[in-house]
Amino acid sequence: MTHKIPIMKTTFQITLFSALLFILPGCSTFFEAEPASDPEAMFDNLWTTFDRDYAVFEERGVNWQQQYDTYRTQVNASTSDDELYNIFTQMLAPLDDGHVTLVAPNKEIWISNTIRREKIDDELFSPNVIKSQYLEVDYQTDGEHNFIY
Repeated sequence: MTHKIPIMKTTFQITLFSALLFILPGCSTFFEAEPASDPEAMFDNLWTTFDRDYAVFEERGVNWQQQYDTYRTQVNASTSDDELYNIFTQMLAPLDDGHVTLVAPNKEIWISNTIRREKIDDELFSPNVIKSQYLEVDYQTDGEHNFIY
C-alpha cells in the first residue's frame, strides 16, 4: 500500500509536466499584447490585421496597399477619434462586404456593404407580394409585425 502512493504521485507529476509542455508553448498566442491606442498605432493595427487576415481583396477589386498609401498620410498623433473613424470607414468602404463592420463607442455600427449600410434592401421587396405569394393563408405576426413561422 505504501508503494502505490509514491507511484500515483509520480504518475500525476509526469502527467502534469507533460500537459504543461504541450499547453504553455501555445499561451503566447492567447496573451498577445494589446495594441497601442494612439491614432497611428490603431490605423496600422487595423490595416495590418486586414492585410494579414482578409482573403478577398482581389475578388473585391481593392488594392489594399493603395488604401494604406491613401489614408495613412491622413493620420497623425493629433487625429481625433471622429476623424479616425471617418478615415477607417472611407478605407473599408471599397470592400463593400457585409461581413466587414466597424464598431466604435457612441456610433452606429458601420457596415461596409452599401445595400446593408444604406438599408437599400428595405425597398427591394414588397411585403404584400410576400404575404400573398409566399406565406400560408393563416400566417401570424407578432406585435412588431414580424412574421411568425
